[in-house]
Amino acid sequence: MRPPPAVLSNSRLHEGQSVLMDYYSAALTRDGGPALCVNTPKAKALLKQQIERSIGIIHPHFLFLSDSEDRVMGWDPACEATGLNAAGLLSKLVRDETAMAKAIDPSIQIVLYNDMFDPFQNSKDTYYLDKGGTAGSINGVPKDTIFVNWNFPHTIESLNFFSRLGYRQIIFGFYDNRDGAIPIDKWEKMVSGIPGIKGFGYASWIQDYSQLGQFYHEAMGAGH
Repeated sequence: MRPPPAVLSNSRLHEGQSVLMDYYSAALTRDGGPALCVNTPKAKALLKQQIERSIGIIHPHFLFLSDSEDRVMGWDPACEATGLNAAGLLSKLVRDETAMAKAIDPSIQIVLYNDMFDPFQNSKDTYYLDKGGTAGSINGVPKDTIFVNWNFPHTIESLNFFSRLGYRQIIFGFYDNRDGAIPIDKWEKMVSGIPGIKGFGYASWIQDYSQLGQFYHEAMGAGH
């Protein structure tokens, strides 16, 4: 628990005054690691290195970029120098990463989570500490990108949004669902008539694979 700020005895401030503060955070962390500004030369070099290593070792057909739940963007000098808000920075990041990957393998397919580009999820005028908001982050994202969609609260609205823009999608039919795996036939009824739905996936952040068998049998029974 941090102590509340105090006015020093030799300060020009007085108790009860309103104060405006401007600052950079020195220690933003996530999952135990430090934050990274993707606009610094060092960060771009690291991104390129990791993409090159991943493709060089695995030779994948698909590259799944983890641009998801980005909660602090646009405040440091490297970001401010671009003149872009958080939405623009996100879109630029995806374009940069895509270019890095396709420079190595032009046929590689880029895959993204939907949330940061979805107005029915995290693409908002105000989102955590993202400067200028993330609304409009979809603008400029390459049209051959496949979005993995996990927007359960607004499934139809979200799927229609990306479909109308011409993007293909994969639905995470199970994503640590509290009420169990939704049967594939129910998903098929929900997405009937929505172009560009390429498949269904099972995902878990908490290592819950207890319903994977059910999910598999539902999928095979539906003829997928």
